Amino acid sequence: MIRRATIADATGIAQVHVESWKAIYRGHLPEEYLDSLSPERRARSWQQALSQGTVEIAVSDTGSEITGFVSLAPSRDEDADDATGELTAIYLEPSIWHQGIGRDLMDWAKAAAVRRGWDKLTLWVLEGNTRARDFYAATGWRLEGSTKNDSIGGLQVVEVRYVWHQKA
Repeated sequence: MIRRATIADATGIAQVHVESWKAIYRGHLPEEYLDSLSPERRARSWQQALSQGTVEIAVSDTGSEITGFVSLAPSRDEDADDATGELTAIYLEPSIWHQGIGRDLMDWAKAAAVRRGWDKLTLWVLEGNTRARDFYAATGWRLEGSTKNDSIGGLQVVEVRYVWHQKA
């Protein structure tokens, strides 16, 4: 079931976030950095985000555990207008990849964007993350062309921007 997240979900969201990062970014980010990721530290960040209400988060919930989540916020990009939101995160428990739950979360995010009055969403993804890039392309996103440099775990990385437009 996909539902809006509550503060009580922060620990489950953090667990999925950390496990997913360790699976996705092995080989892309330093091992020491990935091994140092802490669900407890991430839970505090997610509790804060949920309590401030600046992000809109949905979770996939089996009734006994959180298995995935998606997060939206107003776009942080300098070139964004008020009708642009940002998909800031979408992660699944690795054991449930390829079961359609990611698509369900993405559908929720797109509907939430429309409810908020956004006709466009953007997201940033590591250039080398072909698994995520293939998923975004399959769910209606297109590579926009912008790039940015970032540092994650002491490693310089390049991120590329994707965009989704609400159909008129």
